[in-house]
Amino acid sequence: MLIISLLITFTAIIYVKSEIDIKSETEFRFECKNIANKIEIRLHAHAQLLRSGVAFFMASDTVCREHWKNFIDQSKIDLNLPGILGTGFSLRIPKDNLSEHIQKIRKEGYPGQTHEKESQYFRQPELSSSFANFKFPVFQNKILN
Repeated sequence: MLIISLLITFTAIIYVKSEIDIKSETEFRFECKNIANKIEIRLHAHAQLLRSGVAFFMASDTVCREHWKNFIDQSKIDLNLPGILGTGFSLRIPKDNLSEHIQKIRKEGYPGQTHEKESQYFRQPELSSSFANFKFPVFQNKILN
């Protein structure tokens, strides 16, 4: 009788553990899929922002800082993509144009602009502390090239 009771108890334990494992695995897969969907949606939103920026430049003969700021403000990035610290446009600066480019940026009110090969030319929002918006080496970053 004791052996039959132990056998029934042991069988019940194995069944309950199996059901708990199945439920845990199902919940885990659901959460993984949910997280993957959120990441995919966020990446699509970032890609859409980039495509919008390309379209903005393609639709304009020239773009100045004020136009770029208005475009970014109207995009309502802070509402639609919270967490993005800024959006910019980078230029690759040929060595023979570097001096002219630096002078142009300085005339626009950025006296610290001396980056050698590139510039995040239109950056919104502009970062006020030590002109950090000109410092990220986009074209030197292996991931971004």
